Amino acid sequence: LELNRRSAQLSRQRKKERLHELERTISKLTSENQELLRANESLKDIIKRKENKGKSDTESKDAGRFNEQTTDAIQNVLSSLLEENRVLKQKLESAQNSKTSMLNVGAKLLEKRKFIENGALQSVDPKKQKN
Repeated sequence: LELNRRSAQLSRQRKKERLHELERTISKLTSENQELLRANESLKDIIKRKENKGKSDTESKDAGRFNEQTTDAIQNVLSSLLEENRVLKQKLESAQNSKTSMLNVGAKLLEKRKFIENGALQSVDPKKQKN
């Protein structure tokens, strides 16, 4: 019985540590996601400014070519950031699902523990044995 209690205690401790690790991962991914979203918005603003500037620079072909190249480069970076953002969202969702799953398993284990403890207490209770 003591060995079983110790094993259960270690299991709960490992579960707690895993849960804390998932919470740290969620926090980190959320921060990275917010940072990428801000960068994404900044790049969109730069693209708009370059496009607007390109419209006013019609007398210079070189300026237009430069604007196109810059816009293409920014759009490539933006596409890359959007893909990275999508991957981070998937990781975040996965971490949140893992956390929820672990919480559900923990709740079931607690229910089983209470059930077992109640059964063990009833079998040891002298009042119950006399009846």
